[in-house]
Amino acid sequence: MKLPHSVFSAFVGLILFAGMARANSINNLELSVNSLSGCPEGSFCFGWDPTASSIGFTISNSGGYQLYAVNLGGLPYRALEITSLRLFISATGIDITCASNIFANCSVTEHPHNTWVSFSDGKILPGQYFSLNLGCSSGTCSWPAGTSVSVLSGTNVPEPDSMALIMTGIGAILTRRKLWKTRS
Repeated sequence: MKLPHSVFSAFVGLILFAGMARANSINNLELSVNSLSGCPEGSFCFGWDPTASSIGFTISNSGGYQLYAVNLGGLPYRALEITSLRLFISATGIDITCASNIFANCSVTEHPHNTWVSFSDGKILPGQYFSLNLGCSSGTCSWPAGTSVSVLSGTNVPEPDSMALIMTGIGAILTRRKLWKTRS
């Protein structure tokens, strides 16, 4: 079956238009995570608990976002290092570059309804200050206002509660084994 020339032209036009719309999407956006020597003067530093399930915020109408934080190490104080950060951004078709002086690797992956940015191979030590910046790599640009961002952090060791459960399980197995041997 042959398609009419006009249908074929319309199909090709739609594909090209979709590609151009994506190419002209939001460009020059930069997301960075950087180490700080302390909380910048006159700024509020958020106490980041790496045991929290996630931390979220919404990008304001100004189109950018900057968060100053300090790693609390887990509450109560557990001395947890943040070894990775994964950001879930509720926008697609955005051209993001990422940078960090803490993490060696950064990747951007677009999914059908959101964009994931992952930072790995680095450490934010307990008590260390850091910044999370959503800005522009060059020129003027704007992150989509009202976009929600959720951040998950990975840590270096299991929590003490998890270790207690593991030890309880091992103790139960050993006790059961000992009882089984004495009955034989």
